[in-house]
Amino acid sequence: MNEAETAAANGGLEAALPVLRRLTQDEFAVVLARVSNDFPVLRDVLPVYPSAEIQRAWAGNSDFKLLQQTVMFSHVCERFYTRHRGQAPKGARILDYGCGWGRLIRQMLYFSDPDALFGADPWQKSLEHCKTLRVPGTVVQIDYRPQALPHPIEDIDLGFAFSVMTHIGERNTAEILRAVRAATAPGGLFVFTIRPREYWAARAEVLGNEKVTEMLRQHDEEGVAFLPSGASQNAGSSEYGESSFVVEKVKDLAVDAGWHFSGTEWLLIDPYQLIVCLYKD
Repeated sequence: MNEAETAAANGGLEAALPVLRRLTQDEFAVVLARVSNDFPVLRDVLPVYPSAEIQRAWAGNSDFKLLQQTVMFSHVCERFYTRHRGQAPKGARILDYGCGWGRLIRQMLYFSDPDALFGADPWQKSLEHCKTLRVPGTVVQIDYRPQALPHPIEDIDLGFAFSVMTHIGERNTAEILRAVRAATAPGGLFVFTIRPREYWAARAEVLGNEKVTEMLRQHDEEGVAFLPSGASQNAGSSEYGESSFVVEKVKDLAVDAGWHFSGTEWLLIDPYQLIVCLYKD
């Protein structure tokens, strides 16, 4: 840490990153979240971690548990990337679609410098938090229903969308898959999460048994269940709510958008997020 502090004093964040990348991903995440006051230069150049209230508002958890979820998802992205590309995503052009306050994009500093990191979010409040919190990379506002992603989001090697498709229906998901593919380089990957069928039973206390039964029927019969929450309760779009997908339905949407299906992973720490990986020829 002393070496990283000296590097930051001499050359800023970009100079400190090669030193910090000698840490494991887990150690790196802890440093980003809780850099000690003993290292004032590092504290001033690294992204700021938000309050627990902001963390929970966007991610449903905060502090150590949220940090665990962040790192484990990052590990999954690295595994998928290494499986397809034969190496870790070091120096890759990385897109965080639906970046929120920058929880995941900052972890990608472990692999790439800020000039190769891109965040995209439709909510103005997310962009404001990213600016205030010194989130690295280029963060841009996008449409809720994107037809294309704005410049300079292009030639992406690794894109991901954590807990985005969990809040939207079939039509919006298909639009995102097409828009992200158009901005992805040949051989690039897109990793995202969906809710499994079991999610609805976990929501019974809030939604009631009658609504849960209807959602399960939609899931089983249509391959997707979507429950809109209304613009007043979300990020400003009537397209927002709660959803679940059958994996075969996601495969069909992906193929229609020009992707190839790679596989899925599941994490015990976050059991109602099924992680899907697609790749582009």
